[in-house]
Formats: sequence, C-alpha cells, structure tokens
Amino acid sequence: MGVSVRQQKRDGKWYLYVRHAGERESRKFGTEEEANAVAAAVRHKIALGEYVAAGKREEPAGKEETAQLPTLKEFFDKTMAPLWESTLAPGTYARYETSFRVHILPVLGELPLNEFTRDRIKKFVVSLLQKCAPKRSHGEERQAEEIERKLSKDSIRNIIAALRGAFTEAVEHNLLAVNPASRMGKFYKEAGAVRDEVDTFTAEEIPLFLSAALEHFGFENYAMALTALHTGMRASELAGVQWRDVDFRQRFITVRRQFKDGKETRTKTKKARKVDISDALLKELQILRKRRQEEYLGRGKNEIPAWVFLSPGNIIWEEGKQVGRAEGQPVDMVNFRNRVFLKACDKAGIRRRRLHDTRHTFASILLMAGESPAYVRDQLGHASIKMTVDV
Repeated sequence: MGVSVRQQKRDGKWYLYVRHAGERESRKFGTEEEANAVAAAVRHKIALGEYVAAGKREEPAGKEETAQLPTLKEFFDKTMAPLWESTLAPGTYARYETSFRVHILPVLGELPLNEFTRDRIKKFVVSLLQKCAPKRSHGEERQAEEIERKLSKDSIRNIIAALRGAFTEAVEHNLLAVNPASRMGKFYKEAGAVRDEVDTFTAEEIPLFLSAALEHFGFENYAMALTALHTGMRASELAGVQWRDVDFRQRFITVRRQFKDGKETRTKTKKARKVDISDALLKELQILRKRRQEEYLGRGKNEIPAWVFLSPGNIIWEEGKQVGRAEGQPVDMVNFRNRVFLKACDKAGIRRRRLHDTRHTFASILLMAGESPAYVRDQLGHASIKMTVDV
C-alpha cells in the first residue's frame, strides 16, 4: 500500500499515485496543494478501511437514488469539513473552509450534488471573475479610501481547488460519476495576478517606520521589523530563524525552516538558502543576542531559547490567577502583524501595507542598487528568475 504525490517534468502537473489492494491508479492535478489534499483524504479512508480501488468501484447510483443526493452544503458540513480538519495542515484547512464559507456555499450551497454540471461550474467561475476582493484596510474610513479590486487569479484558483477537492471526494463516495470542476484553469487565466497588489515602502518611509517600531514597541519588535526589511524573508521564515542559523562571522543567515500555524516545517521551496546580512542588521542582531543572554543569565538560566524572535508567551493560569507566561516559543507572526507592524505604520504616519510588502521592498531596493536579478532571486528563495523580475 502506498500513497504518493509527485510532479512530472513532462507536463509540470502534479500526480497522485495510489497502490492499494493489488490495484494501482493515478490522478492528475493542477497544483501540489490540491494533490496533497486529495492524498490526505485517500490516506484517511485507507486507514479507516473505507477506500475502494478504482478497478473495484461500483457504478454510480441510479436515478432514483441520485435524486436523494445531499446538497453541496450538507456534503461539506457532514463530510468535507470534518475530513479536511483532521487531515490537512491548519493553514490549508483554513483556506478551504474560507473558500466554501465566503465564496462557494452562498452561491452553490443549496444545489444537490446530482445537479452540478460543467456548465454550472463555468458560470460560477465567471461570477468569481466579476467579484470584488475583500478590502485589506481596517476601519470604515480607510476602507472607503481603498480602491476596489477584483479577485486575483490565485484567489480564484484556490476557490476552485477547494470545490474540485470536494467533488473528488464525492466521486470517491460514488455520489458523482465525474468531477464537474476539473480543468477550469483556462476560464480564469486572464484574471488579475497577485503582483498587481505590490505596495513597497518608499526610501523616506522606511526610517520613519523603523523609528516608530523602536519607540512604541520595543527593541525586539524593532529588530524583527529591521530583519524583515533587510533580508526579504517570508513571515513564516522570520518566525523560524534560530540562533544557530545566524553566522555573525561570515555575515549571513541560513533559512532552513518556517514556523507557521504552530508547526515547524521546511521552507516553501523545500530548500535551504543563505541570505546576506547588512552592517546595520548585523549590529542589531548582536545587540539582541547580548540582551537575551543577559536577561536569561540574570534569571539564573545558562542557555537562551533557540529561536531568535520570541513570542510573549501564552498566559499561564493557576486557580484563576495569572502566574506567568510560557517561554521560549517562536513569535506568532499574525500577532506581530496586527499588534506591531500595522500599528507602527500608524504611529509613523504612513500608509498601512501588508507584512509581505517588506519582502517586495527588499527586492526593489536590491534591484535599484544594481544587484543582478539572479542574486535577488537567490536571496528571496524564488523558484525561478521569472517570478523575481515579473513581481
């Protein structure tokens, strides 16, 4: 028995391979995320003894039984939500759940499964192309000033991937003969790309932002904001940096892991990379480590936590009273974004950005300074130079 996911060089697609009960089968998917989602569902069914190999499946139910099929909402609530919550990573489950709750169920939720056709899904895709994306600003005044934008290609792709994953499971349950949401990419390929949303800090805004972070939120939060701007690391990679990754002598950070949704995993590209450290960042990281050592030594501890950027820690309660906080845990980047990053923008009197725009700012500064696109690609950990240049 085996379930594996691999990308084929011949077409760049992701394939799910299942070997079970003396049978072999394979399925093609457009994205790794979708393939992994279905693979997790297959593993779950095999573990429960419910999986039926392709060569041994019965024909779909007849018309009389089909008439009693559940609606998409019923199928999602009773089957897909519990399955995905137990088998997918928290972040992936959150994206799938949001896609259904916000975009899919309000439009398609009351439709019985047997009434879904390829034409019906095409119409749904067309409706997504016309739909406006949620505004990123906080507060009515800021939202009123923000320009409306349509859903991006990536957003639509994620929504259709969630819907396709649900229909794949419906096929597994013999509720559908074919997946009506397969091969829909050509209908939304002209949608706007995420890169249209890039909003970098200007050269004048960077010192204002960093000064506000230091003054109002303390040295450790300032050091993390500086690291974001001077390395271009992804938020999850910042949370995953450990002191052993920082080479003060050779002046670089080795990005080996990411910390996201409470879990330590490999980087997005599954590869480690070295990111050069600027003079300013080198100095501040040295200060941060010295302060951390002095703090823990003063409390009678010989070693400091492995993580460079720490969370304040969840409150520890005993008999209804706060007695302390958990220590040594990596920073929660959602908390940092909401409680430090966005508020530092406000304190500095500058426009709010996404935390991810520090990454774009870093890349823009390097390119404007004359660094080669290949060097910038390596620093950012992009899979291709096309991504670096286009964005």
